[in-house]
Amino acid sequence: MKRNLLLDNEIMIKNNLTDINNYLDGAYRYMLAPESIYDIDELKTSIKIIPDCIKDIKKLIIELEKEYEMKLKTKRILDIENEIDAILLDIKKDAKEAYMYILNPKNIKDIDSLIYCLKNIPMHTNYVENLIYELEGEYENE
Repeated sequence: MKRNLLLDNEIMIKNNLTDINNYLDGAYRYMLAPESIYDIDELKTSIKIIPDCIKDIKKLIIELEKEYEMKLKTKRILDIENEIDAILLDIKKDAKEAYMYILNPKNIKDIDSLIYCLKNIPMHTNYVENLIYELEGEYENE
């Protein structure tokens, strides 16, 4: 039974990361070619959901800890968790800037930097996914 819960958590984390990719890909495409997005309100709504996706990922990591019955965390586990938090915080910041851009493009001073960040979101979410697997490996070693 425990294996099923772990797999379910991994799938839900992966789904949240995929949602984040998709939502921010829409923002990226909008910045490159605003006419390519047909429903701007749907795009705004999608981007507003990203903080909830991030909260869900953090809750699911806590659930993973519980399933592995973690008592004490090693330095490596804490480092991985901090790295995941930092990446998710950056993604949340980028999502907020993308939302502000969609509301009013004049609000963003460095559009090139924002476009670059959004372009690299898939790389960051993939890295988070790999860190989750590494975290589970560390849990198993404890």
